[in-house]
Amino acid sequence: MRQLVQADLPAQSVAASDGRILLSPWELDHAEYVTHAFGQLRVYAAPHPQVATALVRALRMLREASTQALASQELDRQLEHTLQACERASLLPADLEMIRAAATATGQLSKETRKI
Repeated sequence: MRQLVQADLPAQSVAASDGRILLSPWELDHAEYVTHAFGQLRVYAAPHPQVATALVRALRMLREASTQALASQELDRQLEHTLQACERASLLPADLEMIRAAATATGQLSKETRKI
């Protein structure tokens, strides 16, 4: 994922030598790749503090490494949703604090994420 959030993706269409446009209709953008990688995992990680902490750390590290705007925005969104899901999962206060600490370790998160 680190390479993906730092790389430019290939064009979804290219011109063939005869002038025809060739399309790759199933190509995903950066945000879609991030959603596919983490969307379901964050749902299932919420009631499990150790899994949620590892997920939050991975999202945070990828966000810090990201050079692609769409990937960065989606990583922020996934992180915010993970924290919100953990809040609703009836975790112990100490477990929530551990997850929040992992999420805010660098201070580079969005204002919405820091509020949670």
